Amino acid sequence: MEEKLNLPLNKPISLGSGDKAVTVTTLALREPVAGELEISARADTNIGALITLLGLASGNDRAVIEQLSRGDLQAAAAAIRADAGTDVLRVDCEPYPPAPGRYECLAVTADVPATERTPAGANGLAYRVLISGDRYAYCRLAPRAAKVQREPVALSPLCGGS
Repeated sequence: MEEKLNLPLNKPISLGSGDKAVTVTTLALREPVAGELEISARADTNIGALITLLGLASGNDRAVIEQLSRGDLQAAAAAIRADAGTDVLRVDCEPYPPAPGRYECLAVTADVPATERTPAGANGLAYRVLISGDRYAYCRLAPRAAKVQREPVALSPLCGGS
């Protein structure tokens, strides 16, 4: 059973009017998964990333999350950060050809500074992501530890492999 944190809102949110009016008084937050962290990292601003992540982790529409008060937003953000328990600094993604909606991502765990002989770089966990409409899938790439070059294992079609 998935554990959720029920976060009561200091300022309830009302959307709509008449018979279709909805009032949200709590956010039921679950621990976000890696794919949701990646999706939220694509936002243009930190607050946009947080709004996206809270919407995904609570199952609420973005319109609800955008109406959170500053205090409620801070409380929800603190709950997400405490639950994530990860040392990922950021997620860097680039389109992965040849198909649209495919990305190659690195969950950066450490930045490597440039030296006289080498450019700056990053260490982390490699992923492939496939985004199709409102659905997505991601696969972690785990290279084989071997002294001899072996045939690569095909990536699942769910993550954009062939």
